[in-house]
Amino acid sequence: MRWAQAAALLAVLAAPRAARADAVVVDPSVAADAGYAPVAELSHEVIVEPDRDGRVRLAYRIALNNASAVPRDAVVTWGVPPGTRIEGLAVLRDGAWQPARAVRDAGHAAARDAGSVFVRHVAGPSRADLGAAELVAFQIPPETTIQVEVRARLVATVRAGRYEVRLPERGRPTPGIAPRRRILVRGVPRFWVDDTPNLGAPVIEVEARRENVVSWPATQRRRSGLLAAARAEPDGFGGARVEVALEMGRGRLRPPDHVFVLVDRSVSTDPGLPDRALAALDRLLGVLPAQ
Repeated sequence: MRWAQAAALLAVLAAPRAARADAVVVDPSVAADAGYAPVAELSHEVIVEPDRDGRVRLAYRIALNNASAVPRDAVVTWGVPPGTRIEGLAVLRDGAWQPARAVRDAGHAAARDAGSVFVRHVAGPSRADLGAAELVAFQIPPETTIQVEVRARLVATVRAGRYEVRLPERGRPTPGIAPRRRILVRGVPRFWVDDTPNLGAPVIEVEARRENVVSWPATQRRRSGLLAAARAEPDGFGGARVEVALEMGRGRLRPPDHVFVLVDRSVSTDPGLPDRALAALDRLLGVLPAQ
């Protein structure tokens, strides 16, 4: 019976879908009453840890409670900022964080035993849509709370002298989804959430129905010119990811003396894209002045 429930839950996971709003899905074999969520988020915390060159470490700490009298399988999804890379997962057991697995497809995970927890990144239907993190927990014990931490990285954007990370809205109030989120920023004394200063506090708690913008000072020293930083590293699944961060510093405006054009010619790209890109570049150069 338990394997049948797991198979039904994994059938839900197998179908690609867009991340429209955050949700908790319990095993489909049990019909829940309207407005009742047998498995629910008790808390949703986002830890932002700025790194150098605008890079950011993110950690999502979530407490999931199974309030029912039987074990439950559950899937939790929430929107993540553009460019987010999920790198790890940990589960709090016996007072210590124990590593779990970040996978591409939870449906093909090797273990589905009681207590198994997995996480994967779900891409949006197009590049303009946000992706999501999808957490899968098998057989959460009855009347038990589990705590998980999903670890990720991304590159912050720079706006008006601040680095910023935009946390997507969680959608309309939904049974099982925590209505508020705690935002903790480490390593910087000053930060803002939706332009509200922290005033020395390490944590700001906000309504999660709308987008929340977390920001902090972009630099501690005066810089000029263009700062570029690149990194290539394995993605853990046999491939690699290349990350390029560009930051324009302060300085006098002057015309560029070099122009670089990057065109993606990988096999996954539309075959006609390089020709269209070169044609667009040719038209652009044709309308620019000679000097």
